[in-house]
Amino acid sequence: MNKQTKIAPLFLKPIFHQKMWGGTNLKKFNLAIPSDNTGEAWLASAYDDDLSQIVNGPYQGQTLKQVWND
Repeated sequence: MNKQTKIAPLFLKPIFHQKMWGGTNLKKFNLAIPSDNTGEAWLASAYDDDLSQIVNGPYQGQTLKQVWND
């Protein structure tokens, strides 16, 4: 029997970085930035301590790195 697996998109919580040169320009991308000094928004990351968290589906609450390593 041929089993089909449904694949759903993963939605990730962005990681924001405050920078001395930051501002509010990221608001034009509908991002809820945490301050008026937000300089970067990492939308998908598995880098060191900047791990994107999954906010939907069966992997909700896990990090992108955790799911990748499983």
